[in-house]
Amino acid sequence: MTASSSGIFPVAASLLIPHRPPMAIVESLEQADSGGALAQAQVEVGSPFVRSDGTVEPLILLEIIAQACAAYGGWLAGDAGRGKRAVFLVGVRCFEVLGKAVAGKTMEIAMTLDKAFGGFHLFRGVLRQDGHAVAQASLKAYHPEEPTTGA
Repeated sequence: MTASSSGIFPVAASLLIPHRPPMAIVESLEQADSGGALAQAQVEVGSPFVRSDGTVEPLILLEIIAQACAAYGGWLAGDAGRGKRAVFLVGVRCFEVLGKAVAGKTMEIAMTLDKAFGGFHLFRGVLRQDGHAVAQASLKAYHPEEPTTGA
């Protein structure tokens, strides 16, 4: 575990974002600071997001990057101690699928915060599995000020 000014890592994503199964795919924020973060996710074998060949549906890779960025945004806002907040994906730019992700194996999402203004955050995220980039995206998220209790 790594100590930070906002707590101890890893931080369960369920403390930062309101997603529930089966949509709760990101498991934890492994490390974070003001410039970037690293999260872990896994799509379980048998999930509705897995194709018959055992690979993850490509569009779900975007969802994973978005959830990881939302968890990072929640961490930046100090939400872990104040309750989960709804985070709204308001724009995606440059989403690219670079390879196939396999169900049942850990994925790592590296994120950088490009800009923050008001409740908006501009993120870049790269999803990797077994050290290989599988997908990447730039996205904008909105973090309202009032906590929520579920999604």
